[in-house]
Amino acid sequence: GAIVAIFVGGVKISDLGHFLPAGMLLSDWVAVPLTALVIVGVTNATNLSDGLDGLAGGIALLIFLCIGYLGVSQNDWIVTMVAIAVGGAILGFLRFNSHPAQLFMGDAGSQLLGFVAILLSIKLTQGSDQLSVILPLIILGLPILDTLTVMTKRLINRRSPFAADRTHFHHQLISIGLYHTEAVVTIYIAQSLLILFAIVYHQANDWYFFIGYVCFS
Repeated sequence: GAIVAIFVGGVKISDLGHFLPAGMLLSDWVAVPLTALVIVGVTNATNLSDGLDGLAGGIALLIFLCIGYLGVSQNDWIVTMVAIAVGGAILGFLRFNSHPAQLFMGDAGSQLLGFVAILLSIKLTQGSDQLSVILPLIILGLPILDTLTVMTKRLINRRSPFAADRTHFHHQLISIGLYHTEAVVTIYIAQSLLILFAIVYHQANDWYFFIGYVCFS
């Protein structure tokens, strides 16, 4: 799916903004594998966030609202329409996926949301003079941070980074005594902070975005 998006859809990370000298772009030898890694990574990170009723859907709804808003600000109506359509579908689905859930999206649903979200984010920010190239990291920051944290812990404990366990953020919130709904709302709030940061400072220097994300992490 990532390869199709890159070579057929033309979605590619070639501009790293202030992380490279002015006007310098990545060659395809670097840009293509980097983009594939990012797409596959975020797709699976979104899937891994689907651990509680309404969690992945709520996070994704916030992400697509942000993408839709930024799409309007950039007059990118294709990105805007897709973001609004997917967000509307999620909103209807959450009616039946909130705790206690009656419907579940499964891997195919959560991976689709991550896949579409990262494609729209890349398309929106690459080549734009008004949006930081680090915005996708901020917009999708919580699923990415959760996945990287869990995998790092597993490697430290000399376990496979892909082995299943109960060390995700939502598991830890439950383990310290939060109820199901409280854990979900806590993660919604954290994701909302990242979304607000992305919207308010979308024109900021790429380094400021990166440092801000590291501090949040």
